[in-house]
Amino acid sequence: MAKSEDKNEKLNLQHRILLFLHKRGLFFLGLLGILAVFIIVMAVYNSANARKLESQTSMIEKIQDDYANLQTLTDEKAKSEKEQKIMEELGAIVEKGDRNYPLERALFILGTIHYSKKEWDKSTENFMKLADTFPKSYLTPISLLNAAAAFEESGNTDKAIENYQRVVDNYKDISPDAARALFAIGRLYEEKTDKDAAVKTYNTLIDTFPSSNWTNLARSRIIYLETIKQQ
Repeated sequence: MAKSEDKNEKLNLQHRILLFLHKRGLFFLGLLGILAVFIIVMAVYNSANARKLESQTSMIEKIQDDYANLQTLTDEKAKSEKEQKIMEELGAIVEKGDRNYPLERALFILGTIHYSKKEWDKSTENFMKLADTFPKSYLTPISLLNAAAAFEESGNTDKAIENYQRVVDNYKDISPDAARALFAIGRLYEEKTDKDAAVKTYNTLIDTFPSSNWTNLARSRIIYLETIKQQ
């Protein structure tokens, strides 16, 4: 009797183990099925995104060509109509909000167009959005410089200094205009009649970019400021 009970116990244990493995096997098969579906969905999604990016890239390249050709038009009415169309096409790209190359170029061209139209607020809005969205782009230091220049034109000296300083702080190793940005900061401090801050900035320019042409101008400004300080 005892042997029979032991045998039944072993059979029940084996049955439970097989049942457990069977259920787990179904679970793992289900998991593999889910993963397979996920991979297919991601492949379709990536393929759709690739087509979308390709379409937007073709569009922005055409817009860039149209904008370059715009400068050659002499008929002011035709030029204005073409410019309006270009801005609408750029606005459509920006409205999509995709963080990609077409958006980057669209923001830059829009900033440039608004700058040429002396629409300083709209110009800075686009240049600043580019800089904040694409901090590692080669267009970012250029956009910050352009934004700073637009802030200057609108009379916002503090914001101009702030953006010139961003070029110096974040892009001095890669931007050929970092020395010019430092000189601009010194010049703006002069306009604010903060001669000490101007001299300090010019000395930073001399120490940081000793071989730059802007350094010679900085030395000249220091000499001038020190001279009038003694008067």
